[in-house]
Amino acid sequence: MSHLKSAAKTMAPLAVILCAMLALNSPTANATPNWRVKGVNVTAELSPSISVKEIETGGATIAAKIIGKSVEFNCTTLQPISVKLKPEGAIGFEAKLKFSGCVTKINGSVSGACEPTGGGTPGVFISTTLKGQLVEHEGAGLVRFEAATGETLATMETTALCSIGEEVPILGKFTLKDSALATESETHLFTAGPLTELWVISKTEEHKVTASGSIIAKLAGTHAGLLWSGTLSETPPTQELAWWVKGAEVNSTLKPLAAVKELEGGSATLLSKIGGTKVEVTCTSSQLSNMKLEVKGVIASGSTINFSGCTTKLNEKLSGVCEPTNKGVEPGAISSNALKGSVVSSEGSSFARFEPTTGETLAVIETTKECAIGEKISLLGKVTFKDSSFGTEAETHLVSVGPQTEMWLTSKTEEHKVTIDGSGVVRLASTHTGMLWSAKAPKTGPAWRVKGVNVTAELSPSISVKEIETGGATIAAKIIGKSVEFNCTTLQPISVKLKPEGAIGFEAKLKFSGCVTKINGSVSGACEPTGGGTPGVFISTTLKGQLVEHEGAGLVRFEAATGETLATMETTALCSIGEEVPILGKFTLKDSALATESETHLFTAGPLTELWVISKTEEHKVTASGSIIAKLAGTHAGLLWSGTL
Repeated sequence: MSHLKSAAKTMAPLAVILCAMLALNSPTANATPNWRVKGVNVTAELSPSISVKEIETGGATIAAKIIGKSVEFNCTTLQPISVKLKPEGAIGFEAKLKFSGCVTKINGSVSGACEPTGGGTPGVFISTTLKGQLVEHEGAGLVRFEAATGETLATMETTALCSIGEEVPILGKFTLKDSALATESETHLFTAGPLTELWVISKTEEHKVTASGSIIAKLAGTHAGLLWSGTLSETPPTQELAWWVKGAEVNSTLKPLAAVKELEGGSATLLSKIGGTKVEVTCTSSQLSNMKLEVKGVIASGSTINFSGCTTKLNEKLSGVCEPTNKGVEPGAISSNALKGSVVSSEGSSFARFEPTTGETLAVIETTKECAIGEKISLLGKVTFKDSSFGTEAETHLVSVGPQTEMWLTSKTEEHKVTIDGSGVVRLASTHTGMLWSAKAPKTGPAWRVKGVNVTAELSPSISVKEIETGGATIAAKIIGKSVEFNCTTLQPISVKLKPEGAIGFEAKLKFSGCVTKINGSVSGACEPTGGGTPGVFISTTLKGQLVEHEGAGLVRFEAATGETLATMETTALCSIGEEVPILGKFTLKDSALATESETHLFTAGPLTELWVISKTEEHKVTASGSIIAKLAGTHAGLLWSGTL
């Protein structure tokens, strides 16, 4: 009985957590589901862990009957162990789900003998390994779960004295739902969903299980606090483009206005049906208001599209009473609501996408009280305008309605769907009149890549040094006329991470060990580095790094995070060249194959290096030699990586 209680109890919370984790990624017939974190699809490298913030008041409960007795299992805490969001709707269960604070009621009374004892711990229930998939049901996404092997989702362990059994299996499949799963949020509230089929012991009517309760799920670890979501959208992925004018990318100071030169063929027509009546609205002219092209392909929020010379036909007959009259004072005119937009590329086509700044209404077509189709007719949805030559600079671009356009009149029903017939010639206006312009990919700067994916704020892998090649790493200089060499055999980067835009984040230091000092060719024990009081150790100051271009190739440039001192070599009071020897300047590392993805990269001292000891004088100039083999560390160990310009 204790087992059954545990199992039932486990199933409800387990269903909740599983739904939370998989609802984001279940595929529909024509779409690839994806978990998303801060708007970015989860990848093999970006694979955040899930935690349960809380099981809501009352706990999670499953109820059933066993040998005629009413059985309830209730748990108050759920701990996902190594549960991660994976690409394409998967959830990676490297371990199990652990429920605690669990009790069992038999016929309404708590039964100590039937208390779950998973792993020998009172009040605990641990699931088997599960698999899940996001599926479509009545237009919404559900997360469906089942056992990774067989049909047993869990086995409730109780005690030998439990009246419903010492081991009670929970069988079947279950789903979890969250009506706001497609909306990015820090937390998601999951409850038991439809299509759930659960039993205890056997798949019979008596042993059917009902589940209740809800959980609040969130991201954990380094992704704690980030917004996340899951969607079954069939919209193809888009790539953001940028506006360009005369070969220059539009920036915060260059914001040209766009204008309509003319409607090709002299008009554009909107076609739909209302109440079985065929509706045609034709306009002969169009004007753009505050239509500014901005940074990152954005079209200024608050822009409007205005039409004039508009007439209305109902069932192919001109209707004067249904003629558009903007705000009742401008005959033949239609003005859109405030719009926002951007230029993007999808499936080989470039287009400008527009939607209302608020709500779903693109425009309201105002007529008269006598109009048979209504005095105010709402145009709903989103619209795109395409030009097959958007990527080529030209004085004008011919645009027509593009893909991903969805518009309706009055309501979003099949009858009220809108099609647009016509195209317009668009140019730049005001001080930019006559200039060539286009829409194409923005300038890209340097980037670190892991398995073909650009490093992001969330995907920020650590670097380690596999080895310093034979002979160690050496820097050589002269101090008070003496030839000085420092040589180290081991390098340990501490909290050194690859960052977006080719940056390297040094939250800590570089630690060299196995270091010796030679004065005029002889090893000097008195001048042995003693960083942090440890013999043979040298520790850098905090550094900053950046991937840069030099003569067509990539270099990694390093300098001190503050000031010019890269490191201070600590020796002893008996050292003839000084007890503290500062190393100044900047240095670079090169790898001729840095742009090629590889598990390891071989770096040597690069050009543009300028190093000195003590002072920036000719005598104190430093030469560096040696090479290191670098690789990714931690959870990214063994992955291929590169640095591109």
